Parts: sequence; structure tokens; C-alpha cells
Amino acid sequence: MTTKETNGSILVAGLKNAGKTSLITAILESGKEKNLRIGAAKFFDGNLSRMNQEEKLTDAEKILRVIEPKAGINLITPYHSYGNFPLEFSFQFDYIAVDLTVAEKNLRILQNNYDPLLLETPPSLYMPITEQSFTLDWMKTIGKKVFWVACIEEDNLPANLSELEHLKRNGFEVRIILNNAGKIQNAELLFYFWTKMEQSTGYPVLGMIPFIDNPEENRTNFREKVEANLKNLFDFEFKPFPLGGVANG
Repeated sequence: MTTKETNGSILVAGLKNAGKTSLITAILESGKEKNLRIGAAKFFDGNLSRMNQEEKLTDAEKILRVIEPKAGINLITPYHSYGNFPLEFSFQFDYIAVDLTVAEKNLRILQNNYDPLLLETPPSLYMPITEQSFTLDWMKTIGKKVFWVACIEEDNLPANLSELEHLKRNGFEVRIILNNAGKIQNAELLFYFWTKMEQSTGYPVLGMIPFIDNPEENRTNFREKVEANLKNLFDFEFKPFPLGGVANG
């Protein structure tokens, strides 16, 4: 009897407002149509106060809206704070004691129900999560596969290259996904951004998501653009894993 080959966990990383959650929810919706049991989680989240004030869905709620089979919110986001501060300080400010063994337990439950499991990371490799752990430290405990979402803006190329260099030094296997959320219309700049990312890092760019105004309100259009421009994502990165079962927690 052979062991079923799995995709495991894939870390979805990137700078703040790169479009990580929008990409994840688009992949979840596309995966259901392709009979893939793709899961997602965001174990550490913050700034819930602003989301509540603006009556917007949190990232966890966006994931819960589309994930199949369904999962509990405390399973996919065990730690969420209300302040827009560094995560460690936000958790301390809200009297939240972060226990990484809880995240590890949730990870095992989710891995038993989904394949692959997309894990959205905090918005910097060096965002402090606990007194002893940064994002990069936590990522090392998960695995080596990373989708790096890079929002194309005129001034953020150095920051993206810096973070990718740290991933390379730590032996991560990275696939870059460009997101033209900044509505850059200069074709030469877009080409430069693409080629510079590949040449400087040695990591492949899977494709570029074109500008979509308000992806949250135009989810179908955004998902279609993801499918059209990131065909390699499903053709080569994911293996079939039938739908079925229910995630508890």
C-alpha cells in the first residue's frame, strides 16, 4: 500500500496589504470547482477594531465564507487582537497569552482535513509574535513552501527583495505571485519589476494578477483573473485531493 502524496502546508507571505487574503480566498473558491480540498488559516491577526468600526469582514471571516468543508473561527484564527500595533504588543495590550503549541495543535487538525493548507503569515518576516518568536521563526516550524505575494508599487521593490533574500538564506522554496493592486500602467515598469524579482532572487514568478478595483466586492472577477493569470498555480503546484469530511474545532 502506497502513502498518498500530499501538498502539505504552504505559507502565503508578503508585505502589508499585498493581497494575501484576497489571493487565498480566490484559490479556495477555484479549488472547490476543481474538486480540490484546499484549506486556509491565519493564526495571528490584528487590527480587528478598525474592521469592526468600518463594518468590514475580518480576514478570518473572509476565509470562513468560502472554505469547504467548514471550520470554526477559533480553529483558523486562534489569536486575534484589536490594535493596529506590532502583534506581540497588540496581544499583550489585549491580555492575550499566545501559546504556540495551540497553533501547532490547530495546524495538525487542519492538515488532517485539507490538502494543501494555505497559512497566511503576518506582514513581515520580522514581525514579533511572542517575546521569543518572530514570523520567520514560526514559519520554520511549518515547512519550506512559500507563495510570496508582491504588490507592485513604485517604491516597494527593495522591501520585497530584502524579505525574499532572508527566505532564500533560510532555505525556503518560494514561488512569487505579483499583484498589480497599485494600478501601475507603465508596462516597462511592470516588466522590470517581474524580471528584477526573478533575477535577484532566483525564484520563479508564477504570474501577475492585473488591477481589480475592490477585490472584496468584485470577488468573481478577481477569482477569474487569478485563474487566467496564474494557471501554473493549479497545473503544477497543487495535486488533486477530493472534497469530503468536516473540519472540527
